[in-house]
Amino acid sequence: MRSPWTDNAPPKGRCAVVEKMRAEMTALLCDVFLSIFFAWFPIYGFVA
Repeated sequence: MRSPWTDNAPPKGRCAVVEKMRAEMTALLCDVFLSIFFAWFPIYGFVA
């Protein structure tokens, strides 16, 4: 998600690092959630 005031210039320095880390963390959390969901949903489906 880009901010309006950073769209004109490419991010540089610490802002770019923080942006990259936040994007990677978001992707990682999404992957973990999806893997847990698809691992547990069939089990709960069979039990219920």
